[in-house]
Amino acid sequence: MLNYKNLIYLIDMDSTIYRGSLPIPHVKEFIRYLQDNNRKFLMVTNCPGSSKKKRVDKLSAMGIEVTEDKIISFGDATVDYLINNTKFSRFYLIGSKALEELFI
Repeated sequence: MLNYKNLIYLIDMDSTIYRGSLPIPHVKEFIRYLQDNNRKFLMVTNCPGSSKKKRVDKLSAMGIEVTEDKIISFGDATVDYLINNTKFSRFYLIGSKALEELFI
């Protein structure tokens, strides 16, 4: 039988946690359940347009309290991949200011 306590939940943010500035029904309770039961989770976004701080602030305005370490973007994954899996040391980046800041 699967042991759910050892799962790491990966939760898409955009249109799954919220739509626009409104949380989807019961998402606050679900995130609180994960936190109260010490479940591991990350909130994932493929939107590079805003920083983790802005995401945390947006969630907080919806009544969802998480810290920046609970959010991962495709930019975070890209930087990690490039650092650990390529020999390139210089890149030409085309993207948002928030994405650019990840590379600094």
